[in-house]
Amino acid sequence: MRDDQLEAWVLSVVDLVTAGQRVEDSRVELKAEWPTELDKAARQVAGQLNAGGGSPALWIIGLVEGRGVVSFLPTDPAQWFGQFESYFDGLAPRAHVLNVPARGGLVFALLFDSTRRPFVVKNPVYGQPGGGWVSLEVPWRDATRVRSVKREDLIRLLVPALELPSLELRGAQASVEIGGDESGRECLFWVASIQLYVTPRSGRPVVFPTHRAAMQLRMSGEKPIELTKLRIGPRSFTRLSYEGRPKIQTSVDSLTVRATATEAILDGPGEVHVRGEYSEPAIPLLSAPPPVELVLTVRTADDDRPQEITARLLGTATLERIHEGQARKWVWRMTSFPGAAEYESV
Repeated sequence: MRDDQLEAWVLSVVDLVTAGQRVEDSRVELKAEWPTELDKAARQVAGQLNAGGGSPALWIIGLVEGRGVVSFLPTDPAQWFGQFESYFDGLAPRAHVLNVPARGGLVFALLFDSTRRPFVVKNPVYGQPGGGWVSLEVPWRDATRVRSVKREDLIRLLVPALELPSLELRGAQASVEIGGDESGRECLFWVASIQLYVTPRSGRPVVFPTHRAAMQLRMSGEKPIELTKLRIGPRSFTRLSYEGRPKIQTSVDSLTVRATATEAILDGPGEVHVRGEYSEPAIPLLSAPPPVELVLTVRTADDDRPQEITARLLGTATLERIHEGQARKWVWRMTSFPGAAEYESV
């Protein structure tokens, strides 16, 4: 998760708390200050991640339900994590720390990664009088309480989940052009496309439904453009046919990827192309297009975990100008990948 996405999540939680709503659940934990009982903190985090189905856990320091943002004593995160990790057996979860200015003050966000679950914690009093016979525990979170894992929980945790396919970015392009719509009004017509090489990690076909995909164009300081009419399909090429009279024919260039209007289906490794469009009322385009990011998020039909690919695009020379200082069309390309010359701009 990028810093801006994490910050947006934290600020949404702050807004809910400020509005008097309860927000703590299996994914979100609020703390008035940095926890000092680190054995309990490790058990809580492990319980959240083990029971979270692969989702990360968010802790926010300096935010309390019913009170909002509160002040807390400063703590060195590196020192705190060094002690916190010592309560795990074998492996501690990775964490990303971000300080977030919020309404009412500063809060700290701790985003714990669940990728390497299950997590096991140590019994800090094992071997001491009254410390019991158990040296290690696999914690499990139910609602807002933490308990030891049960057999049925272990089955859910240890039976391998479906592996997400590997996504390799192969290319991306975008353009925007001033033109007229059906009513004659001037509009900006945005088009973007991205190419991925997809490798399934299991013997099952991989299905990418279009309704579970999203594509954004992001420019610094501007609201992201949400592309619509997404199409996901195999690589294709066009050629001019001279059978009878000249006509353009489109052919699919894949043995493993097929598509309908609502999904793409992969029977094996293959290249997948995703294309989106958007239109809005026209505004002036400067002569030089700014850099943009094209962000694609996809989910397979059988897994709720999102996969995100970001392509950074640079503007090419503007060929069509309205007059000095303004352009009729912007074009962006991504060129820093193997085989970039194979792809034409949209």
